[in-house]
Order: sequence, then C-alpha cells, then structure tokens
Amino acid sequence: RGVKLQFLYFIGHEMANERSVLLDKDEEPKDGMFDMEWDERIYVSFMWLCTAMLCTMLSWISARQGRLSSFAVLTVLSCIFTMCSSCTASGIKSTMSSLWSPDRRCACVTYFASLITLFTLGYLHSPDALISLMCVFFFISQAWFTLSYIPLGHTACISCCKTCCSLLPC
Repeated sequence: RGVKLQFLYFIGHEMANERSVLLDKDEEPKDGMFDMEWDERIYVSFMWLCTAMLCTMLSWISARQGRLSSFAVLTVLSCIFTMCSSCTASGIKSTMSSLWSPDRRCACVTYFASLITLFTLGYLHSPDALISLMCVFFFISQAWFTLSYIPLGHTACISCCKTCCSLLPC
C-alpha cells in the first residue's frame, strides 16, 4: 500500500513540476471552489475515480442479481463521481466550458436528461422493463456524449453505420 501512495505522490509531484515550468508560480490558476495545489487535485481526483469504479462494480453485481433499480442508481452515481473527478482535476470552470461548448451542447443535454431519468426510475423502483429501456437509451446517449469529445467522432460513427447498413441484404 505504501508503494502505491509513493507512486501517486511521485506522479502528482512530477505533474506539479511540469506545470510550474509552464506557468509562473504566481500565475497558478484558481478555480474558485478548488483552490488546491496540483498534486492535491490529482489525489482527490483519483479518490473520486476509485469511488466511481466501486459504484460501477456494485452496479454490475446488482444487475447480475436481477436488481435493476439498484443497478440504475449505482450507474448514475458512478457517472456523477466521474464528473466530480474531472471537475477536481481540471477545475469546474474549464470542465463546464468544455462540457457546454456549442459542439456538444445537444449531446450534453441528452446525456444529463437520460442520467436524471434513469436515476429517478431506479430510485422510484419502476418496472424492470422501463428501467431496461431507459438503460439502453442512457448508454446510447453516453456513447454519443463521449463521441462529442473526439474530433469528427459523430461523423465517423454515422458514416460507419451507413456503411454497415448498405452491406445488409435488403
């Protein structure tokens, strides 16, 4: 365990050193809510990611046991913890500005709407068929949201789908 903590300290320290070369020490950007040193941001971000991975593992265990309501709630919590990790590492302002840029605004709204709907359905213990349908829609919107971060990702996905559909015998 000590080796892992030393490794994380080394990584955080090296990233802070590289960043201090790029910026003057006096020009360290402050992001309002997270006025932490760079290595502290890395540690906290790593803790958010570990919590997200734990929620993901628990969600798949509950899905294997047939508890779709728990699966839905834990999946949404995992996504929220991952967003918290991103906000901690790069700062809230930069994360939100890239999140709501004009290129990905529609994908972002769809993703968050499906996130809220899935959480609500899971929390209210809705019928399994409805949760399953919403899970499919959620994972499609999550993939579309992720593709918005890849340059020309949407265009490549659409052209790939068109090519695959043209190969099908109709």
